[in-house]
Amino acid sequence: MLAAPVLDVHYTRDMPNSRLSTLTLLATFTVSCGSEKNSEPSATRPNTSTPVVVSDAQPESRPKTVAPVAPKPEPTPEEIDALLTVAAASDFKEMESQNDLWTALFQLRQWHIMTFPNSKSIPPGLNIETHDGKKWVMAFTDTDRLHEYAKSRNQLNADGTMLGMSVPSRTSFDFFEGLADIEGVRFNEGELGWFAPMGNLRAIHTHLVKLGRLGPEKAK
Repeated sequence: MLAAPVLDVHYTRDMPNSRLSTLTLLATFTVSCGSEKNSEPSATRPNTSTPVVVSDAQPESRPKTVAPVAPKPEPTPEEIDALLTVAAASDFKEMESQNDLWTALFQLRQWHIMTFPNSKSIPPGLNIETHDGKKWVMAFTDTDRLHEYAKSRNQLNADGTMLGMSVPSRTSFDFFEGLADIEGVRFNEGELGWFAPMGNLRAIHTHLVKLGRLGPEKAK
């Protein structure tokens, strides 16, 4: 199991759009000059030109029609594994590869967790394991990988099935942060897996939203 360190990123505010301001001023200046020329009196014939009303008001802008953007397909398990391999190659010290991995994780609609109806764990039935004396939630990026994990732990039913629950990735914080005495979440426990302390998930999500890698959805 591999670990991803805390992301510590500083942000700066964007400068105002000076190009847009310049274009607006030029348009106003052009209208004013044209108005003064049209109202100039003629010395050879009566002035029959139509009076021009000069106004500082800007023309009403019309809303632009924006074509809907089709949602991107979810990352495949193979893509997740490839991104993890690249991030682990630098021992999670290369920021861009970390961004790629966590972006893919949050682009999944759901994360999957094994449950045990007769378990005495809290909350009841949630698959929580202890590693180095600390409790971790075991989450998986796809149900096939979760099934393989349950099989390796001899947790399948006699008919080869298992029970599980799915947590929406973008709003998982309320659920996970509400668990008592939980150190964090371990993803895809096994040969190719990684984890994050509980307090880091929300911070990582906020970091990716600010980078524009995720949509405007925000954790509650």
